[in-house]
Amino acid sequence: IKGKVEQVSGFTAEEYKKIAEAAKKSGSQKLFALIRLMRFGGLAILDAACLEREQIIRSGESYRVQLTSRQKTSKKLQPQMIDNAIPPDLGRDLVSVLNGNPRYVFWNRPGQDAAKSEEKRDAVKFWQKQVRALLDSAGFPSATSHKFRHTLAIEMIRHGGTFEDVAAALGNTVAVVAKFYSHEWSKVRQG
Repeated sequence: IKGKVEQVSGFTAEEYKKIAEAAKKSGSQKLFALIRLMRFGGLAILDAACLEREQIIRSGESYRVQLTSRQKTSKKLQPQMIDNAIPPDLGRDLVSVLNGNPRYVFWNRPGQDAAKSEEKRDAVKFWQKQVRALLDSAGFPSATSHKFRHTLAIEMIRHGGTFEDVAAALGNTVAVVAKFYSHEWSKVRQG
């Protein structure tokens, strides 16, 4: 019996560089920080767009993002803890993003609270449109924001990370990671 195995891919270093350059050209510090957060923090756009300032943890020159993500496992939402180190320059950029909202980093409505789920959906829709326009301008019309997350997972596997490591970084289960990234793990093992 053959089952459908879904294989995902991330951005290559050259593709990511092209996207980052397009983000810099856009002049939006927030957009550039958002794509870097998804790439190096492994966050889905929902978690990135609604990131709270208190979820950025600084220890000396090191930065981490710590949050509870609601990942879909089977038919119910399960809270999953994410605690990922991010590059220090990204941490400094996230802390310095000014948007008029003391609680949220990327929240695009000053003074609004993102507690209501429909307001979170509005924030995510706004940033999805921004990322979509960025990917189109960089020459990747079929790519999605989730590909940044895949990039982190694949890079972790290529550098010796286990399925457990990747699952912890993404806030997923080991079964989900094995389903989507086993092809990369096989390449590493064969190499």
